[in-house]
Amino acid sequence: VELAAVRLPVVASDNALALAEAAEIGVLDGRVELRSVRATRLMDAARGVTVSVELDGIDLARLATETGLPPLTGQLSGSIPEIEISGGELRSRGEIVADVFDGRIRARNLRGSGLGTAVPAFGLDVDFDGISLGELTGALDFGYVSGVARGAVSGLEFVSWGPVAFDAWLE
Repeated sequence: VELAAVRLPVVASDNALALAEAAEIGVLDGRVELRSVRATRLMDAARGVTVSVELDGIDLARLATETGLPPLTGQLSGSIPEIEISGGELRSRGEIVADVFDGRIRARNLRGSGLGTAVPAFGLDVDFDGISLGELTGALDFGYVSGVARGAVSGLEFVSWGPVAFDAWLE
């Protein structure tokens, strides 16, 4: 995926690095804004990174084409005011929104543990509304279903990249 040229001024301080100012990166007809990035305790095992990011207008059709995903339409946008990674743990606030398949998907509460180990665990909560099942099944090529879906998946947990738990409803 090609990125537009970007300037990332960094400030170094005692055992830490930080982005001096917000940086905007043009990507896939949209933008990614790094509002803040701070790496702390760089020289010890308790090092950590905190990131604040905003996505706006990322073209999902281009993303799918350039990454080999099934065909998608729509845009990806959202704001994560804080992603913190430290001590093998990941925590976030905010949500990512994808307008796709004529509907909207919202993902929030991204979390992880065991990062950097053989058995990482990740979790998140997702809700969706107005999803065209015709477009979805057409893009994923596993038969055809028509109609419109809405629902939610909470407590979705993955261990070693396989799903192990979730609560869901679908209408």
